[in-house]
Amino acid sequence: MNRKKAITNISLMIVIISMMAPIALPESFAQSEHEPVWQLLYLKEDSCQNHDNQVADAYADLTRKYFELYQLANIGGEANCISVTEYENYKETMEVDLLILVFDDLLGEKILQSNDLDGIYAHMGNERLTNHTIILCDCSSDKLSSESALTPWILSHELSHFVLSYNGYSKSNIQEIVHSIENEYSECVEVFHVDANCASVKITTRGDSTARDYIVMTPYKPAVGNGLINYISDDVGTQAIELQREVTNLWVTGSIDDYAFVATIKHLVDPPIEKNFDDVAIFLEMENGFIISELVKKTETDWQEYLNPLEEETLQPLLDYIAPPSESQTELDEQGQFPHWFKTRALLWTEQKISDDVFFNGIEHLVRSGTIQLS
Repeated sequence: MNRKKAITNISLMIVIISMMAPIALPESFAQSEHEPVWQLLYLKEDSCQNHDNQVADAYADLTRKYFELYQLANIGGEANCISVTEYENYKETMEVDLLILVFDDLLGEKILQSNDLDGIYAHMGNERLTNHTIILCDCSSDKLSSESALTPWILSHELSHFVLSYNGYSKSNIQEIVHSIENEYSECVEVFHVDANCASVKITTRGDSTARDYIVMTPYKPAVGNGLINYISDDVGTQAIELQREVTNLWVTGSIDDYAFVATIKHLVDPPIEKNFDDVAIFLEMENGFIISELVKKTETDWQEYLNPLEEETLQPLLDYIAPPSESQTELDEQGQFPHWFKTRALLWTEQKISDDVFFNGIEHLVRSGTIQLS
């Protein structure tokens, strides 16, 4: 009997340990611990020269420095110059979260400048940690002498779009925040007495490998240091929590489906309000994604042209360069499946074996990353 009882106790301990394992790593999914992997490519229609690789290295150096300003831990791949033909093959094998494409002046004129674009930021799919693309042109020489018209500034502008998107900001807030900084710069350089040379909206950073000074857009302070958007209030009432626990138990046991469960979560979520900012940005909704486009800064502004939104057909040549979501991610989005770690966490929460904070932290991540769609 004692031996049988000992075996029973050991079996019970194994079950308890296995159930507690997810708690030992409660933040394993957390966005703060995911380091985005990025790759910068300098694209040309013809073959690359040694100088082109140096240019690619310089922009990669700037990217690293700008991420440091945002205090975003990241992993940057080796910068390369490749031809358009080589890129077609590269697209099939790339495994990065953020792809940065810098067109040379000839390709930039053909794809971007002909559409009056300085650059774009695009995100495809629902998973906000992956499938980001930045495209801009290395063709500042014949434009305005204004710092905001130069390639380093445009790159910092697009990188800010990425950081906010990666941190879970809504699409309209991403463009509102970044373009507000851009507008502040435009206003301060237009006045006769420049206020401290627009110090509040621009900053100088020095490259490491290139030993070069860059004038870039000031990072958005609330997003520095992985400042994530909070979707669930800290003062959710006890009654709402207990009701959600009952509903979660119904979901865990299979009494209700995913859609019904998500519908109840929406009552707890307070997302940023989506707004229309067509007057400051070109924002294009696409199937399973979106694009924010930056218009060329001209010496003589045609406001009607500036405010005229671009059609998707106009951007069609750019779509061939944007990183698509992986097949596995697309399948996951379509099926609306919840990850295994959250189902385990939900079960533990219904049994009151983990705290409310740990459960709601999991919901925060699902909403922020796009697994739970609020619309």
